[in-house]
Amino acid sequence: MKKLLATIFIILLIINIFPRCAKIVSPSGGPKDTIAPVLLRSVPAINSVNFKGDKIMLTFDEYIQLKDIQKKLAISPPMVKRPELIQRGKTLEVRFKEPLKENTTYTVYFADAIVDNNEGNPIKNLVFAFSTGDVIDSLVVSGEVTNAFTLAPEENVFVMLYDNQHDTMPIKALPRYLTRTDKKGLFTFKNLQYNDYKVFALNDNNTNYKFDQVTEAIAFLSDTLKKGLLKNPSNLDTSRLAKREIYLNMFNENPKIQSLTGFSRVQRRKIALSFNRKPEGDVTIKPLNFRADSSWYIRETSQLKDSLIYWITNDRISSMDTLKVQLLYLKTDSLQRLQPKLDTLKFIYSEKEITPTRKSGKDKPGVKKTSFKVNSSIKNAQIVVSTTPLELSFSTPLNGLNDSLFTLTNLTDSSKIEGIKLTKDSLNPRIYRVNYTWGSDINYKLVVLPGAFTSINRMANDTLKLSFKGANPDNFGILNITLFNAKKTVIVELLDEKKTQVLNSKIAQTGEKVSFKYINPGKYTLRFIEDTNMNGKWDTGWYLKGIQPESVSYYYDSKTKGILNIRANWENDITFDFTKK
Repeated sequence: MKKLLATIFIILLIINIFPRCAKIVSPSGGPKDTIAPVLLRSVPAINSVNFKGDKIMLTFDEYIQLKDIQKKLAISPPMVKRPELIQRGKTLEVRFKEPLKENTTYTVYFADAIVDNNEGNPIKNLVFAFSTGDVIDSLVVSGEVTNAFTLAPEENVFVMLYDNQHDTMPIKALPRYLTRTDKKGLFTFKNLQYNDYKVFALNDNNTNYKFDQVTEAIAFLSDTLKKGLLKNPSNLDTSRLAKREIYLNMFNENPKIQSLTGFSRVQRRKIALSFNRKPEGDVTIKPLNFRADSSWYIRETSQLKDSLIYWITNDRISSMDTLKVQLLYLKTDSLQRLQPKLDTLKFIYSEKEITPTRKSGKDKPGVKKTSFKVNSSIKNAQIVVSTTPLELSFSTPLNGLNDSLFTLTNLTDSSKIEGIKLTKDSLNPRIYRVNYTWGSDINYKLVVLPGAFTSINRMANDTLKLSFKGANPDNFGILNITLFNAKKTVIVELLDEKKTQVLNSKIAQTGEKVSFKYINPGKYTLRFIEDTNMNGKWDTGWYLKGIQPESVSYYYDSKTKGILNIRANWENDITFDFTKK
């Protein structure tokens, strides 16, 4: 009996222990595959001469797949008909769809479009070259393409070389050599002949290797690329920080064609004209089916100055459903010359006027408004920087203004602020400003009573009441920038940390100190624009006139990495030298 009990005890003990010892787990496996495919052989061999075939075949040591090959593949010299790509297992076949030129070195740039089938490891910068003649060209040159305004790298854009130096070549002819930029905006030309070249970069929307669309971004080298800059492959440094022979700034040209793009009459008193860009020369409008003097409208210009609004002040004219006018302006002809253009336009208003009801907030036809809202740039309970103007805007221009119904009070000492002047905006007649220096920690109250403003529709304003407070400078930071060695006037822009928003801007000359005050504590960046034509804004380039885009720089130093940390009640002083950017 004791032996039986001992045997049962041993069996139970083994059963309890065994599952732990015999637990099945998944194998850990080997290390992750990080090795790109290797080219084992090709037909023809790399750098072959006297090639007479119509296809090349590349065989790798493992199964491959193609990733974004249509975007990344580039063949130099370019072909009008794109080759056919056939991928079978470990082999890639490139079939040419047009005859190859005699005595020509061809270079096929695959970039990183060939990857392995398992982990997607790319072959970086795979280049295959062959020659249809007795020799194969071997010289190389490298460069970089960045966005002219953001300085970010431009990926997957064509860079082209022309042995003909005429300026119209990128517009009319195919390039002699072609390559693409990588993710860092870098490019390399290989297998070049010893020659001078015109350099042009193109974001080719229609893939015809020609600059024939105004929407295509471009870049160009102002001077000829001299053959002395071409190198032997053994002397080419392709590391990230290497000095390149070519640096290109990519931009979109502003429209050069000037034309009227639209006209409308969405309100009885409002007729609008739109142009594809700010019109050069005068734009005049002449009545045809009604009589009026020069005061029958108030003109408004958009911020970009590419559209005009004519607010009709005359009740008789605004009541007419159809207004026929003659428009005289300058329009670009087929030879890109500005010529006087005379158009007859018909402005029709046929819909019933629609206004929102106070009760439901929904639009209902036939309900006439008796008042209008005054919008203020300063909101209730807002903390306002001392130099911020108070801006009032209206839905239509004004017909009358009564200053006595507009009051601004200093609540700290209960005194009414005298001598307040409302100034109309020079472009928009629906905007008025009050320029006043708000005191630190002073509370203000604005009251605008009905009748202070009267619109051209003979309506009076609603009551507007708001309270706000002048900012205390101790709660903000100051940034002082001293500029050195700028060639022209400089636009200095204070940006947010991500460089997506312009928070403030100033214009200065070299040697001047620019100060940004009342900066909220936080992190910021700086952008500098060399304003060569001194028009107060960044201007893009113009290829046929050889005009490069205006130079843009961003503040950077090794300590801050270009990020400025602004603290409250703290003054920061920095310098920026344009020769060391």
